[in-house]
This record gives sequence, structure tokens and C-alpha cells, in this order.
Amino acid sequence: MLALGLSDGWRCLDVGAGGGSIVEWMCHRVGPHGRVVATDIDTRFLEALDLPNLEVRTHNVVSDVLEEGAFDLVHSRALLFHLAERDVALDRMTAAVKPGGWFLAEEADHISRVPDPRVDSAAADLFCKIAAIDLQMRAAIGDDLYYGRRLYGDLVARGFVELGAEGRLPMGRGGEPLGQMWRLGYTQHRDRMVATGMVSAEEVDGCVALFDDRDFIWMETMLMAVWGRRPVSGEKG
Repeated sequence: MLALGLSDGWRCLDVGAGGGSIVEWMCHRVGPHGRVVATDIDTRFLEALDLPNLEVRTHNVVSDVLEEGAFDLVHSRALLFHLAERDVALDRMTAAVKPGGWFLAEEADHISRVPDPRVDSAAADLFCKIAAIDLQMRAAIGDDLYYGRRLYGDLVARGFVELGAEGRLPMGRGGEPLGQMWRLGYTQHRDRMVATGMVSAEEVDGCVALFDDRDFIWMETMLMAVWGRRPVSGEKG
């Protein structure tokens, strides 16, 4: 965001702001002459922030309007890939950027989620099998875990200029926080996975156990950051 020029006096919008860590940072960056609007369906954490230049809104970006051309910067993180109607949401968000302003979104792409090639081959195959089933289940409810690669093109199609993109990904290891996150998620969805008929309960349990195995290492989901500027009148990309 600093590379985009975020500074004192900017008016910013953070959609799906969640716990508010990015919102709090933006509020300090824009200072008393700027303003940050933070939206989410559940605003309980945002409402705990006591910042004079912060406005919190209970808002569903798919169904609720946003003022058009009003913000110097519109940001979201890990939001669009969850939405079945992501094109509607993206239209609303990009329309909220004022001419000359910036849009920045960070979205997941599962292309990078693969095991270290040196791990046990049976464990690697099981990891990939369960991951593929998880992706199918998510796709059935509208998630697109490969959306990160599409976002750049979606901004091109909406006429944004000065586009840029970069990916960031962590490594995972059994027994560490990232592994525990997946352990919890797969445990919660165990019965649904088995109900697909594509995997047995023993296989799901075996995959869950990998996330406690210190010898199991994998590369995680890539988070793609994509940004672009809304052109001013008469400017072409």
C-alpha cells in the first residue's frame, strides 16, 4: 500500500475487514485528515477499534451498495475467492475507486499447495488426494481456490491501468501453527469428505495425522496481491 502512495488525507475502504489489523494500520497512515471505512458482515472486532478516523459498516458487498468514485484506495484480502457472486462484488468494489485512485486485492491460489518432494511418497499422495477433495467440496459451495491467477485479468477487463501483481507463500510443517489450522479444518469436514464416497475415514484421519508429523513439509497456498489504478477521464490503458 505504501508503494501506491497511501499517505495523510487519503480516503480508504477495506471490504471484508475481519479482525481489523489492516484497518488499524491504514487509519494511522492516513492520519486525522484522512478516513477509513471498514465493512464486514460481522463487525464485532471492528467495533472494538477506537479510532477517530474510522467508520465501521455492517455490509454485504454482494447485495449492499457502495458509493461510487469515492475512495483513493479500495482494499480486500481473502474475500473474493469465497464469493459465488465475486464478479458482482468486484464490480461494486472497483466502481467505488475514484478516478486516479487505486484498487488492491489479495486472493488465494492453490496452485502452489504441494508436498516437499522428499517426503514419503504415500504421505504425499494422501495429502494431494485429500486436498483435491477439499477443493471440490469448496467449489460446490461457490469457492474458487484458483481465483488468485484470474484477478489480474479481471482488473484488465475493468479498464484499470498501471497494474501489478506478486505472489507470496509460506512453507508448512507438521506440528506448527499452519499445520494445526489445516488439522482443525479437515477434522471439522471429515464426515463430509467421507460422505462424498471418494475417500475413507481412515484416509482422512491419516491426512490429519500428517499435520502433527514434524517430518511432513509442504508448500502452502499462494496469496496473490494484484493492484491497479482507475484511469482518469480520457486516459487509456
